[in-house]
Amino acid sequence: MGGITTFSYRDAVKLMGASEHKAVAVLDKLLGGTLLAGSVLGIPDVLSWFDAKADLIRFSHEYAVKLSEKRSGISRYDRTQRLHAAHTVIVLVSFFEVVDESGVPFSTADLGFLQKDGVSLAKVLPELAGLATSPVPLVSPERPYEDNLEALTRYYRGLAVGMTSFVRGLAVWDDMDERQRGLLDDLHEAACRRYEENIRRLAVDCPEFAFWSSSQDHQATRVVVRTALAEVERLFATLTVGNTPQQRRAELAHWYHSVLDSPIIAPGEVPDGLTIPLFRDCYIDPRFQVGHPSGPAQTQSWKSLPVRTDAHDFFVGYLTSPKATQVPLLVLGDPGSGKSVLTKVLSARLPATDFLPLRVELRTAPTEADLVQQLEHSLRTVLDEPVTWADFARSADGALPVVFLDGFDELLQATGVSQTNYLKRIEQFQHDSAAKRRPVAVIVTSRISVADRATIPDQSTIMRLAPFDAEQTGRWVQAWNDANGASLDVATVLAYPELAEQPLLLLMLALYNALQPLSGTISEAQLYEQLLVSFARREIDKDVEEHSPEHVEEAVEHELQRLSVVALAMFNRGTQWIEEHELDRDLAALLGERPERTGTRKPLGPGEAVLGRFFFIQRAQAVRDEQVLRTYEFLHATFSEYLVARFVWRTLENLLHAEKSASRLNRSRALDDSELYSLLSFAPLSSRQPVIRFLDELAGESAIRADLAAMLLRIFYPANRHRDKTDYEPVPFTCRADTPSTAPTS
Repeated sequence: MGGITTFSYRDAVKLMGASEHKAVAVLDKLLGGTLLAGSVLGIPDVLSWFDAKADLIRFSHEYAVKLSEKRSGISRYDRTQRLHAAHTVIVLVSFFEVVDESGVPFSTADLGFLQKDGVSLAKVLPELAGLATSPVPLVSPERPYEDNLEALTRYYRGLAVGMTSFVRGLAVWDDMDERQRGLLDDLHEAACRRYEENIRRLAVDCPEFAFWSSSQDHQATRVVVRTALAEVERLFATLTVGNTPQQRRAELAHWYHSVLDSPIIAPGEVPDGLTIPLFRDCYIDPRFQVGHPSGPAQTQSWKSLPVRTDAHDFFVGYLTSPKATQVPLLVLGDPGSGKSVLTKVLSARLPATDFLPLRVELRTAPTEADLVQQLEHSLRTVLDEPVTWADFARSADGALPVVFLDGFDELLQATGVSQTNYLKRIEQFQHDSAAKRRPVAVIVTSRISVADRATIPDQSTIMRLAPFDAEQTGRWVQAWNDANGASLDVATVLAYPELAEQPLLLLMLALYNALQPLSGTISEAQLYEQLLVSFARREIDKDVEEHSPEHVEEAVEHELQRLSVVALAMFNRGTQWIEEHELDRDLAALLGERPERTGTRKPLGPGEAVLGRFFFIQRAQAVRDEQVLRTYEFLHATFSEYLVARFVWRTLENLLHAEKSASRLNRSRALDDSELYSLLSFAPLSSRQPVIRFLDELAGESAIRADLAAMLLRIFYPANRHRDKTDYEPVPFTCRADTPSTAPTS
């Protein structure tokens, strides 16, 4: 696919045509038939445009107003196209206005000799030769206002250079004084100022222009912490052009809107006695960055882009812009950053008169199906009846379908490379749909960690959800306290920034506080231990029939060991997620779990999702050939790093206990440290600094620190001795030729 399609002046006037507006025919006649013709302008043609510039200006303003004022009887897509055309006209007419006012005295009668006689204008002055046919820049809501003006200034500079070169080749140049020649040098800046004046006047009746350009008029409101994207609904109410929705659209709109009055988490998932706030009260409008950085999965790539707080302005501008129906918008975020909730709340806020949303959870869609089949799978689920995509799109009745594809990362992680061109296929789908007069906007969400594994269309806008700042965290805590009459202390929450900056982790912190009030005096290791223990105990209490304290504590410890194996699986493979079949293998090697085990310690066998019940574990899921494929990832890397440190520490404690027991029986027997050796043979603990920090905290709180240090020194010196190979092998060993194949090299 090519770049974003923008209109030329000729495209813009053809959109309406002479049959709808007589000025088009009159202007075409004044311009010698060059307006609607398909040819490149020659020298006389260009001069005819400047000869008729007064009429061109007058008719263009009239035409732009005519294009933009019509609201009733057209679709949301047609409204966008007409505004696009009106913008194109305003861009070009602004240039002609400043040329007219500059007093440059030339017309057809002033035509002298070009410096290169006989050379066509198209070769000498391509800027002016394409006056009617070259695409005109379109402002974009993804760029700051100043960047939009800079793009227009570059365009005007090209026209001004062409204009100056053109006039230099005419006999009239010799008659011009220095003031008049100086005016030509400043044409691009004057044209940009005139554009601002013209578009500001037009935006009074067509507010979309202000949202497209990210104009300064809206920047004063961007510091307010808002909730539930309520401003999106209010702003769209001022732009509506559609009709009252028919039954299917009305049902779907009501279904999506109902999420606003739903609790942010199912009541059955929380401790008794808590009142869970609603989405409309507790969903905090995100801070975000937008652009198209190289390497979008790398945090460093986003450093130069400003963080914005005007999500309402951005979405209104984007969904009313031509770009929305040409390429997908990609929304990236960390696990727990609120990507899925964003699609729920935004689909609830889109007015049914102008938009027809469809949310598709890709984790439940068949991965082997094409995009249309995935859409139809979701339609059948939501509407309780089979509906083809074509019929659904036709039923829009002027509203613009907006498809939310939630969880693209789940396809990538669970299915590998087979979906790397998925975004390009979406772009082609949008192109084909527009060609069939069934335009569609598409918004795709994905975890940022997998973004580099996908081929992203060149012109796609990428939106990154930024972590909460202190104001957002405070607003969320206020909503939580308002619902519960509780006093979750903001200052205490902010003492743990890694948990306070992501919505889902913040919820976890609030739930933990309901069980055991937070204290800002405990160490980070103690906090993570208490968090993990409390949530594991809650899950055990749901499943365990025997409630003796000893049994529960044993079950809790086993759950934490499982979680630690998940963390080690990622750590030793150098990845941020782990596939279920790899995890099954590691659980069997380290904990001896097998699929046939029953009781409270249920293994993670194929098709099971025991770990998915924990807040701090994110499960990616896809369905292929009716088989569920899963991967696991921690909501925040710190959970994984603590669990790695915890497992290593527990292994050291067990090893010290074994040494002391063995020393009483047989002092000459070598200590079997094969498990510790295997755990530490694949990745250095120092590769994650927090792991070392947590180990230091655990050791600092332990009475056996000195004994452990002495033991480690004793087993360090013979570290290269032969050991029996264990079953734990997350990645294949590389063995030296002189080393027995049963022993790993370090």
